Amino acid sequence: HEQPRALADTTAGKIDRENLMVVLPELGLGSAELGSYRKINIVACGTAFHAGLVGKYILEKLLRLPVEVDLASEYRYREPMTGPDVLTIVISQSGETADTLAALRLAARKGSRVLAITNVIGSSVAREADDLLLTLAGPEIAVASTKAYTTQLLSLYLLGIYFAQELKTVAGEERKALISAVLQLPTQVK
Repeated sequence: HEQPRALADTTAGKIDRENLMVVLPELGLGSAELGSYRKINIVACGTAFHAGLVGKYILEKLLRLPVEVDLASEYRYREPMTGPDVLTIVISQSGETADTLAALRLAARKGSRVLAITNVIGSSVAREADDLLLTLAGPEIAVASTKAYTTQLLSLYLLGIYFAQELKTVAGEERKALISAVLQLPTQVK
């Protein structure tokens, strides 16, 4: 029952409703930096991992850039191919998931820029990442992490649109249609 509010809160301040554009100035990722990446890695555990699996398709479709999704618990054991030309996105509801935090640290050591999607502003993941996108889902009460999942998906969608705007990989009319659909989500979910 809290999902419509959580989705609305997640989009608050991230969409220019007049021009139908995603605005994420807190990221500091512009077209020059985004254009330097050869791929994106998404690393997460549990529910966040499943959001990442969907996010892979969103990002690949909008950016025409390969995306790999890894379970954080396996990431550091597979010798990940990462570095300055790879953007690493870590997803954690609490921002304290031990395996995700270890993966973040490994990616950073290898020179990858790390963008965190989390629900907790003062968490370890939020503090240690280069960039932060907050989901603003509120406290998750149940193990079935529905609010966290839907707001993580929405955050990945917003990132995809923002990156596509910066890289000009999506036409203006398509971008406007995508953002219009995003703005309708809270009402549709309700």
